[in-house]
Amino acid sequence: MKARLDTQALRWFLAGSSKLSLKALALIRDPHAVILVSPAALWEISMKDALGT
Repeated sequence: MKARLDTQALRWFLAGSSKLSLKALALIRDPHAVILVSPAALWEISMKDALGT
């Protein structure tokens, strides 16, 4: 299965937040899943972290 994470879902996952559903968390952790992340999401996370938001 393929899934694309948006910026907020990726931030929640990386932070270990409980805001992700159990279904989403299971998909992200599935070793057979292909998880896609946009380079723009990585840029956005770095900008938000730099701004402290």
